[in-house]
Amino acid sequence: MRKLIHLFTVFTAVSAPAAESLIFNQKYEPGNTYHQTITMEQDMDMDNGESRLQRKTNMAVGFSAIVAPQELGATTKRVTVQYDRTVMSSDDGREKLSFDSQSPGAAKPGPLAAIGRIIGQEFNVVFDEADNVKEIENIEPALQILAGTDPASAQIYKQIFDREAIKRMMQQSPLRSPNGLAIKLGESWPFLNEMPLPGVGRLVIRGNYTFKQMVEREGVQCAEVAAKAEISVDLVAKTKADEIVLTRMRQMNLKVQDGKMEGTIFYDPLIHFPRSISLTQSVTLTAKIPNGSGPAIRLPMKQTIGMTLDSFGPTNKKAPEQKPVPEE
Repeated sequence: MRKLIHLFTVFTAVSAPAAESLIFNQKYEPGNTYHQTITMEQDMDMDNGESRLQRKTNMAVGFSAIVAPQELGATTKRVTVQYDRTVMSSDDGREKLSFDSQSPGAAKPGPLAAIGRIIGQEFNVVFDEADNVKEIENIEPALQILAGTDPASAQIYKQIFDREAIKRMMQQSPLRSPNGLAIKLGESWPFLNEMPLPGVGRLVIRGNYTFKQMVEREGVQCAEVAAKAEISVDLVAKTKADEIVLTRMRQMNLKVQDGKMEGTIFYDPLIHFPRSISLTQSVTLTAKIPNGSGPAIRLPMKQTIGMTLDSFGPTNKKAPEQKPVPEE
């Protein structure tokens, strides 16, 4: 009997399943519709020794992403994006502005009302066979409508919804296992996200994802993934005009200090897509007047970016009722 128990113990140890692992392969699945809400909270505090400017900005954008069926042998995938709600508020200590596309007259919108022009506009995002954003199609009509007749507000919102901004929104460092290999619980893998800064160079976010555990989120089993990274700026001049800007920045001794990003992603392996994302980025910019006539300038900034997958399902079926965009 002892020998039998011993053999059973050995057999159990040998045949026990390995540590839980998962292949991360975030992508939009053809033939499905996704409704997402993107949120952004930003705090800025500029101090030049003589004056101080504090500004808090909140924004939420709801949109549907409809993925067209993919033909056999196709190497690209087309996603139609349509915005259905925008919420934005701004407070600099002197004036408070707010706008909600579902209640456009309920508050004091000021120039923020221009953001409502994006509602109902459609454009296409084309992904290549590696699920990287290849092209943004039909964005120009939406940008022209967004621009309106106010040059000041047009400049602000074109920065939020221009081709590069939308590309970043759709691409942002997707969760993918290196070389398609399974990631075990507790394991980490690197990621790199670069954002162009016109006239300056690029913002570089370099860090690691860590597969922490499997957890239940609203009845769905999700992989909890921690993200942690360092933020830096690569000063690169592509044109003569860029070189002039960079020369001035060097004269001001512009530096990026304490650049960090961290947050949590809850990834649903059954649909190959995150159910929610929350990432906080913080950075401090410092500079000085080139001739030394004034005090040093210090600009701490903190930004929290979130994503919630409100609904997911086949395009030929009625999508579940969308969750409301969070208010301020």
